[in-house]
Amino acid sequence: MRPFGFFRAVTGEATDPPLPPPGVTRGDRRIVRYLMSGTVVFERLEMVPHPLVPGESLGPAVIATDGEWVWPLAIAGLVADGSVPVPSDLATHAASKEYRTPDLDIDAVRSVARWLEAERGWSMPPTQLDTEALDSLTSGDGDGR
Repeated sequence: MRPFGFFRAVTGEATDPPLPPPGVTRGDRRIVRYLMSGTVVFERLEMVPHPLVPGESLGPAVIATDGEWVWPLAIAGLVADGSVPVPSDLATHAASKEYRTPDLDIDAVRSVARWLEAERGWSMPPTQLDTEALDSLTSGDGDGR
């Protein structure tokens, strides 16, 4: 699993690094859409405060993945406004997928959940990992997002 966007201002975790220096230009909309379309694997009932705009929010505390990379969904807003640059290897990866995140099966989602627990210490209750949305991945009636 390759992490992106786990910065202290986004995760609230003191052990995460601070935000990097801002990018020079606004983020590539294709990358922003790619980040926004990742499969959700972790969600907390809280909003992520915008680190640069007091009183504003970046959205819910959600972790998303494409099966290879994993990121806080809120990072997309900071990429969009140029506050956070995207690593070149993530940009190349997204381009190789034609900026479309793949549909993931339940085993891939569980693998990311295990990675989050092992690397980040974030454990999910079993019921969160077995929701109807994840079950729809294996039944064929959902689109995986």
